[in-house]
This record gives sequence, structure tokens and C-alpha cells, in this order.
Amino acid sequence: MLTEGCYSDFGTGGVLLTTQECNLPELAQKMANGKEKCVDRERERLKSVERTPAATEQGKALQRELGASAAYVDALVDQAASKHLKKFKPGDSVKPS
Repeated sequence: MLTEGCYSDFGTGGVLLTTQECNLPELAQKMANGKEKCVDRERERLKSVERTPAATEQGKALQRELGASAAYVDALVDQAASKHLKKFKPGDSVKPS
């Protein structure tokens, strides 16, 4: 049998509340406060993590500009380089290695 109610992970510690216990404005406030605390804890945790630099100079410049992770920036640079190399047509004076 299913019980009518609401579930709040942030404000009540993950407890299923019955319909009578669901004071929506109060619950919304608790959830908002809980989310803020979670975000603050995650920001504090990430302060101590040292960011890995991108593999290329272009990637490092892009990483500084975007504030993105090294893996994401390296993938962007790789994708752009692949597109550029597909379009590249060497001149007649270029000999293969």
C-alpha cells in the first residue's frame, strides 16, 4: 500500500513525511537551507583540490578563460585539431615523411 506524503532529503535527513507532517512552506525553507549547506560544503571541499592543467598551451589558455576541467578542455582542443587537420591540404612542394 502506498502512503500519501512527501520526501525531503535536505531538510529532514531523508525521512518520509506523512501528509499531515508536510508543511510545504516550512519544508521548502528547510530544503533551501539544506541545499545551501550542501553547496557550501562542496565549494569548501573543492578549494583543497589542485586543478590538473590541460595538456597543450592552447588548452591551458582555454582552461584559464573558461575555468573548465583539463579533461574537458583537452577534448575540445582535440576536436578542433581533428577538424582542422581534416580540412588541411598540403601544397605540392611538401614531401611525405
